[in-house]
Amino acid sequence: MSHHTTTGLNIRKAVLRAVNRVLLYGHPIDSESVFGPELLPPDRAMARRVALTTLRTLGRADHVINRFAKRDPPIVARNILRVALAEIFACQIKPHAAVDLAVRLFKVDRRLQGLSGFANAVLRSAVRGEGEALWNSAGPLQLPDWIAKPVGESFGIEALRQMEAAHEKQPPLDITPKNASETRNLAGALDARQLPGGTLRLQERGQVAELVGFDAGKWWVQDWASALPIRLLGNLHDSTVLDLCSAPGGKAMQCIAAGAKVTALDRSPKRLKILRDNLRRTKLAATTSCCDALEWQSKEKFDVVVVDAPCTATGTIRRHPDLPHRNRHSGHINQLTAGQKQLVEVAFNSVKPGGRVLYSVCSLLPSEGEQVIAWAKQRFNASAVEIDFDSLSLSPNWKPALGGVRTRPDYWPEIGGMDGFYTAILLYHG
Repeated sequence: MSHHTTTGLNIRKAVLRAVNRVLLYGHPIDSESVFGPELLPPDRAMARRVALTTLRTLGRADHVINRFAKRDPPIVARNILRVALAEIFACQIKPHAAVDLAVRLFKVDRRLQGLSGFANAVLRSAVRGEGEALWNSAGPLQLPDWIAKPVGESFGIEALRQMEAAHEKQPPLDITPKNASETRNLAGALDARQLPGGTLRLQERGQVAELVGFDAGKWWVQDWASALPIRLLGNLHDSTVLDLCSAPGGKAMQCIAAGAKVTALDRSPKRLKILRDNLRRTKLAATTSCCDALEWQSKEKFDVVVVDAPCTATGTIRRHPDLPHRNRHSGHINQLTAGQKQLVEVAFNSVKPGGRVLYSVCSLLPSEGEQVIAWAKQRFNASAVEIDFDSLSLSPNWKPALGGVRTRPDYWPEIGGMDGFYTAILLYHG
């Protein structure tokens, strides 16, 4: 067996391990532990890309499998077929190579050896027959009830279907330049599109660390919707900012680059290390502290407190297609909402009278966004700051009834969409 074939098989084993962990156990995809240290970085990058594409296109793969399989294959067998079909119809991998490697995966697993002929027949029928037409005619994977129900009730079924379609597509790479004055030069050097507010959008991803300007700390990765909340604050020069859940640091770096004096907290040592590495690379300075924001104490009061609260992250499914497969129940979501309210409480205890609390979540669920803000306004005698939609090039459709801004993955479909966020700014009257 050639080295190339061996590598190909090892990559497919890693892909299958990742897909099985997500679909059988609800584990998140974490490149290092799931894809294993034995793969070289380019091979791991390929394994990750194929695994994510497989998860994005499960609905289409199942449509094809159900048409050509004479019986319902066991889940691991189905997952191998799903991977092969994603490679053929979405990753543009040569069909004969994808089929060959899938059959090999069956043969190296004692429990599945007897099904290698079945797998070969299903995949060859799909490639020779109407597999591509079936793939293209299938609808995207529907979201599980814990997401679909609240999203459908809030935004309507048509919007829900559009979001599901947006989740299938690999998102572009968005970056935030450190200095606005360098945006045009960076756009040229990276062949990037400039979005409203100064975010640069790259269609070709490649290895992030190898892109122009990364080592020099000229920019950081940050989805356009994630960069929007800080932009809503306007001029931050000489402001004091407390960022309660700061890592990996995109919002903190935006504040520092805008001239603010930032105190950044995060309770995870691992995540705080990423934040500190990002600050070092971009040569930006902040006071950082590894602690739980709920236990943090300071006599100082701040002009602005940023609460980028932990949430279900349902607005980031484009980039994390493993998310819908985690078993979330109402108890878990209620727990998150309780934590969000506690963080808002810390924010109001830490902000000066006349200061602002910025609340944002990368969630599509109103229980984590609009409803938390409605509660906070009442609880802390705070008023919502009016957002100037025109000057920020925001669509008036993004303005929820309760104020703030609501972005969704199905917005801007023609240029690659955006993450789903809810953001609002509250003024504290003291």
